[in-house]
Amino acid sequence: MAGIEPALCRTAEEGQWSFGTGNIEIWVDLWYIESEDRTYFQVMSPIGMIPAEGREDFYRELLDLNYQMIDVNFVSYKDGIYIKSIREVNFLTPEAMSLTINRVGYYGLLHEKHIIQKYKLAKIEYQEEPGA
Repeated sequence: MAGIEPALCRTAEEGQWSFGTGNIEIWVDLWYIESEDRTYFQVMSPIGMIPAEGREDFYRELLDLNYQMIDVNFVSYKDGIYIKSIREVNFLTPEAMSLTINRVGYYGLLHEKHIIQKYKLAKIEYQEEPGA
C-alpha cells in the first residue's frame, strides 16, 4: 500500500489508522498493554458477517485458506470475519510493517469477493473498529 499518507488515515482514536483499497477497508492499530509492558501492531480487514447457514463449510474453507496464507489469518470477532495480523512492535522494522499492511490488503482483495458471494455475507457494520 505504498503512497498512503498516515496523517490522512488517522482516526479519532489514538494509535489507529483506517484506509481503503479496492472494495476493502484496512485498519491499523498500535496499542500498549501495561500488564505485559508491550506494544502491539495489528492490521485487520473486515470481510463480512458470519453466515446464518452453511457455517461448517464456511469455517472449513476459512481454515483451508488460513493454511495457504502467509503471516495473516482469518479470524472472527463478534459476528464478523476479518483478515488479521498482530505482532509485537519490539521486533518490527518499518519494512516488516509495510509488508504486513500489504499482505492484509492483498489477501483481503483476493478473498473478499469470492467469500462474500459464495456465502452471501452481509457487510460488517460496526460503529468502532475492534481492538484491544
